[in-house]
Amino acid sequence: GLRSIGITAPWGADNFGTAGAFFSIAARNYARYGYLATHLVPVVTAEGPPSPAVYYVHHPPLLELLVSASFALFGVHEWAARLVPLAFSLASLGLLVHLATRFYGERVALLTLVIAATLPLENHLAMHVDVQGSVLLALVLATVTCLAHRRYGAAVAFFTLGAAVDWPALYLPILLAVAPWPFEFPRPRRFVAGLLLYSAIVFLALSSWLSGPNTVLGLLHERALSFRSDGGVPFGLAEWLHTVVGWYLWHLCTPAVLVALVIWLVWRVPVLLRAPHPERLTLLLLLFGLTHMIVGFQGAYQHEFWATYLRAGVPLACALVLEQLAAALPQDWRRTLVVGAGLAIIVVPGVVGTVRLAAHPLSARMLDADYTPSELAEAIRSCTPAGTGAFTSDYYGESATFFYADRPLAISVVTVDALAQRLRRPRYHPPGGSGAPYEGPATPTCFVMPRLHEQY
Repeated sequence: GLRSIGITAPWGADNFGTAGAFFSIAARNYARYGYLATHLVPVVTAEGPPSPAVYYVHHPPLLELLVSASFALFGVHEWAARLVPLAFSLASLGLLVHLATRFYGERVALLTLVIAATLPLENHLAMHVDVQGSVLLALVLATVTCLAHRRYGAAVAFFTLGAAVDWPALYLPILLAVAPWPFEFPRPRRFVAGLLLYSAIVFLALSSWLSGPNTVLGLLHERALSFRSDGGVPFGLAEWLHTVVGWYLWHLCTPAVLVALVIWLVWRVPVLLRAPHPERLTLLLLLFGLTHMIVGFQGAYQHEFWATYLRAGVPLACALVLEQLAAALPQDWRRTLVVGAGLAIIVVPGVVGTVRLAAHPLSARMLDADYTPSELAEAIRSCTPAGTGAFTSDYYGESATFFYADRPLAISVVTVDALAQRLRRPRYHPPGGSGAPYEGPATPTCFVMPRLHEQY
């Protein structure tokens, strides 16, 4: 289907390739360093032992553990890594259709399925290998489904698994406490209060295990209170809106979907705030996605995949708009024509946008380079025997280069003095800027300079 386009493609120079290669390195290293030896904390040293373990302690490790299981079953391949979020994306779609059927009926469920199955927001992000993605979305929807059926024990279990994937799972208890209650009344206040307390305990336990609550809260501070990119470039609200709404969401949702979403928000939200209604479920799912983008607005500015948790609420809102349009028309050919035309206005640009984004990602980098990360890595491997290290003048430092090279690697060696210094004291970089350069036992044996750099 559309969501599996590019499942075997190599990791490239974009946000998807960066995250996919990075978390694949962590998953691959469980077998190299050992699950027990690392205490299940991900290690992102690209080449594995005997180089020292560089731990990645910013996020819980359930995603990496699932990808490592896929590698153990199928081998270390790009498609094996992508298979994990792909499977969970299908599960999330099934849960979304189930919720639509339960709350709004079969016609809205069918419209939701068709819209979600053709929406670039869903298809382009479905296979994204990242802690922020399909795995957590499916577990959040599983939690919501259990709450809808009043199976509170199962809801707590799925919530716990979600928290073991990434921190945004912790937004859900807060929304259940303050947002309009979407399920049968009365709101189970004791359960919600207990879930809030439990989420705090889970956060303290996970963060203490990884790096300490202060480190994780410091990361949240950077994402929530910094108007600077990771590279130190400042931005304002206007730039944020232009990038996130005018670029990311414009392409991921398509203009027709954004118009339908605005119509639903303006038309229904005031009503839903005043009185109980089944459409409060859609509001809750949209609030979950928007909370992630607003709280982590610095990350949303830099990464298109930060919109991934809108994948549940947006198709539902569009389907409800079409349902209201159908209800306003007589049951004859005019209803079929109008609803069919409205669906086509959403679906056709969605299919085209999905195919276009697969060929031209929004975050594509290295556009001025005459090589790809995998080509650079192949050159590094060809001249660097196993157990030795390499230097390169490549300054992009894509995680994909580290993944494919599978060698100790120092990047951005662009001057003679820098090369001499590295030779005197070899120090290598972890991928993705995930730690300080480290000294390893590997002796540098190769310097790789792309042809483009020869002119410098």
